[in-house]
Amino acid sequence: MKLEPEELAELAHLYASEGLEGERLQAFEAWRSAASDEELAQFAAMLDTCAILAEAHAPVADLPPELEQRVLGSILPTAEEPTLEEDHFYLRSDEGDWVSLPVPGVRLKELSARDEDGVTVFLLEMEANTRLPAHSHHGVEMAFMLEGDLRIGDVVLTAGDFTRAPAGSDHHQLSSRGGCRALLITASENFPRHTVGAMQKFQDTMRALKDVLGGGPKG
Repeated sequence: MKLEPEELAELAHLYASEGLEGERLQAFEAWRSAASDEELAQFAAMLDTCAILAEAHAPVADLPPELEQRVLGSILPTAEEPTLEEDHFYLRSDEGDWVSLPVPGVRLKELSARDEDGVTVFLLEMEANTRLPAHSHHGVEMAFMLEGDLRIGDVVLTAGDFTRAPAGSDHHQLSSRGGCRALLITASENFPRHTVGAMQKFQDTMRALKDVLGGGPKG
């Protein structure tokens, strides 16, 4: 199925802002199943742009002062959070945020990203029949499969398998037939921080507005 640039841009805007359903969702799934890596990368770039624009134009600044404080209070950490030991960091399984990437069906949760470590540690989840375009590694990247299946080119990895991609290497297209979850340790320069940060801000803003306008907890 071939989509014109205008149609693809409209789908990207709806996906990033409202989500797709009905005929639009069917049209998108039909297009995605036959799209090339170049077309998928183009769509991902459109989603990134839509997320940044939506975040920049979110009506938070126009809220009444009392409502604005409630929105900010639901995003920013409170002073009541426990203080951790200075040389240790803990992240419980129910803590941290899953961030949806511009590629549909793919999300990640950042676990550690200290500059002094030089690496970013995160969990990656892919839904069934999801694909990630081929890409290059500026630095080393290692992955340990926790659940499901992951195909990298002609190699299929399952739970318990490990892979390491050296600096300067190219990664074939990634795909998962049944969905998967993996733990990744990647050089800091590999991590798409700009894209993840934009999507995180967008999700936080939308979640806060829904909590406030939907009658969430006061204070």
